[in-house]
Amino acid sequence: MRIKRVEIISFGKFKNYALDFSDGFNLMFGKNEDGKSTLMAFISLMLYGTAGSSSRTDISENFRKKYAPWSGDKMSGDMEIECRGRSYLIHKEFRATSKTDKVTVTDTETGNAVNLPPDTEIGKFFLGIDYNAFEKSVFGATADCFAGTESGDIAARLSNLAESGDEAVSTKNVLARIEKAMDELMKKRSKGKINLAQDRIEELNSQIDKVDSQAEQRRKLSEEYTKTEKELSDLNEKVRKMRLALAGEENRRKADACRTLAGLSDMAEQAENKVKVLVGTGEPAEILQKCSEYENAVAVARDVLSKTEKVSPQKAVTDEDMRKYFLLSEEKQKEVVAEATAKARKGKYRLSLIIGSIIFLVGVLGGIFNPLIFSASAVGLIISVLSLIKLKNQPNDSDLRSTEKKLAELFESRGCHSAAEFEKAYRESITMIEKAKIYEEAQRSLKLAESVFVEYVGQYRSVSSSEEGKEFVKTLSKLQSDMEKARQSRDSYASAFKLEELNPQKLLNLAQDIEKGLPTETVNSADVEKAEHEIKMKNNELLEIKGMLGKEPEDIAPLMRERDELLEKANEMEAYYQDLTMARDVLVEAEDEMRRSFAPALKERASEILSILTGGKYQSLSTDKVYEIGVKSEDTGGYRSRHYLSRGTLAQSYLALRIALCEMLSENEPVPLLLDDVFADYDDERAALASEFLENYARNGRQIIFFTCHSRQGRIQTNYNMLG
Repeated sequence: MRIKRVEIISFGKFKNYALDFSDGFNLMFGKNEDGKSTLMAFISLMLYGTAGSSSRTDISENFRKKYAPWSGDKMSGDMEIECRGRSYLIHKEFRATSKTDKVTVTDTETGNAVNLPPDTEIGKFFLGIDYNAFEKSVFGATADCFAGTESGDIAARLSNLAESGDEAVSTKNVLARIEKAMDELMKKRSKGKINLAQDRIEELNSQIDKVDSQAEQRRKLSEEYTKTEKELSDLNEKVRKMRLALAGEENRRKADACRTLAGLSDMAEQAENKVKVLVGTGEPAEILQKCSEYENAVAVARDVLSKTEKVSPQKAVTDEDMRKYFLLSEEKQKEVVAEATAKARKGKYRLSLIIGSIIFLVGVLGGIFNPLIFSASAVGLIISVLSLIKLKNQPNDSDLRSTEKKLAELFESRGCHSAAEFEKAYRESITMIEKAKIYEEAQRSLKLAESVFVEYVGQYRSVSSSEEGKEFVKTLSKLQSDMEKARQSRDSYASAFKLEELNPQKLLNLAQDIEKGLPTETVNSADVEKAEHEIKMKNNELLEIKGMLGKEPEDIAPLMRERDELLEKANEMEAYYQDLTMARDVLVEAEDEMRRSFAPALKERASEILSILTGGKYQSLSTDKVYEIGVKSEDTGGYRSRHYLSRGTLAQSYLALRIALCEMLSENEPVPLLLDDVFADYDDERAALASEFLENYARNGRQIIFFTCHSRQGRIQTNYNMLG
């Protein structure tokens, strides 16, 4: 967090007073009574309304009374801060207590109000520490602010301060309360609430089990009695029917066999009729064999066709194209010879033209000086004119290359760009024609095989393709299989029961004749005797069960309600006990971890700062004794108690401890450091070392607001403000 600006509307001696703070080191210089303490108190109260509590009787320690304006104006003001990359404006109107203060916090970027959690101080919200921690790290630095009425391990008290913001919060007190609550639930020697509840639950469970067992036993006996009664009734009816049917079992079996065989014969006849409907008088096996041969022929032809490459010789180079190519090639050779001859003649005529032109120019120029030489110009002119006429009569290159253009057109008409491509295309055309012939032959073979197959199947069913022929074969194959199975079942059954008649209707008539006069049921005497013995046994069972039923058991509902209520209560107490156990274990572990990690880290950082402040004279700061400060010098082997230190060294030690604690309380968000004349007990050398340290410390991202009335701090190159 960084303090950017304060605007005091009315507070102490200030009225309508504004002050800006920058990053890094801010030096606030002023003489006594210029308002340094007033400004620090204003910042403190803006962050923590409990600072300078109104319950204090000493007005000098009560900020609200001490800094109340004599004019009677209400204390109020604004403070702009930056925290976690965002800017906020805090406005406060101070009243009698912190709870009655009127406070608004606004996000200056969005203009939205920031709602603080109930009973949460502004400093706690932004800095993450309570006023107690603020006073011992960010705001105060004297030995008095670390002193207390009780003695104890400073590492433990500072760890409490870092953890809860209150050094008086002790894990021992919390552990004692947890142990007491656990003992009430489950005592070690006598019985606690959980033990008593478990004993009663066990007693109720025993009673419930006993009553439930009795009820279950009676229920099972009742079910068994009802079941036995039903079985006895069924046995009596069975014996009655068995006595009516003791003869004719063999004839009955024969009649049943006739009916079964009639059904099998009927199934066989139906299967045979379906085959006849499909193939007439034809033999299904022979037809299927023939169809299989034709199907194989179609399959072979189709396989050959699938393995044959299908080509279409489009833009193929024909024999006529090759004849034209050869004729044009011969003409091109002649044109090449003619072109070479023409080029030689043109060269000769051009040379004559050049020579004639030179002679003409020499004659003309020489005639100026000698008339005889001028006659040579006529000769040069004649040679030039004759040479020029000869050149004009020579054939053009385009005329000599007409055959080459025809060749290019021929190549292009067949998709070629050169003679080599044209000759290659001719060879490929021959191959493509052969492949096309092979593919056409395979197509013809497939069509022939399919037509033969379709023609044969057409004798029995009208089909238009080999696929429809295959469907016919499937249908015939299934019908033939069904027919063979029906025949086999019929013949096997007839052989087993030695029945020669196979006509279904005759078999049914025979079964009716056999069953005339037979009883509806058939049994033997042994079966009747066995059933009568079972009836006697069932009667004995009924008498025995009736004697075991006894009286009705007691009502189980009240016992179960009491047990369920106790179980719910016991579960809640056990869950609470487990939570207490976990809390105790975690608290002990956390305390141990805090003592192991916090104290060494605090000591190491404070010692490092002290060494810088003292120029290396004191290299180690002890904080692990009874709330004492001890330092170790470079020329001694042990620590010296604070009582043996000078006021300057002691002030340096507490400043080092304060800065280290401030760092550890604000690892995630740096907090500003407010220093009020901490160099009061420093000599010039100590002040110089401390000034250099604080200036470097501020450059590393820490805001320092340094209040002083001594001019020697003015040497620091930083933001400088003059109070008063």
